[in-house]
Amino acid sequence: MMQGHLPGGREALAHELADCLWSVLVLAHRYDFDLAAEFDRTMAGVAQRVTSRLDALPAAD
Repeated sequence: MMQGHLPGGREALAHELADCLWSVLVLAHRYDFDLAAEFDRTMAGVAQRVTSRLDALPAAD
């Protein structure tokens, strides 16, 4: 869990995160994106890049 001071507290942060999520959902609906499919595609690309970088590291002794 994140430690430290959250301006407005956890409730304020939760509210802002919910606002962001609402905006993303509205935009996805408005522009007819399959958000689940886009998320899966994006995460597959991230996983591929991370794996490539890890594979390029020198082997540990």
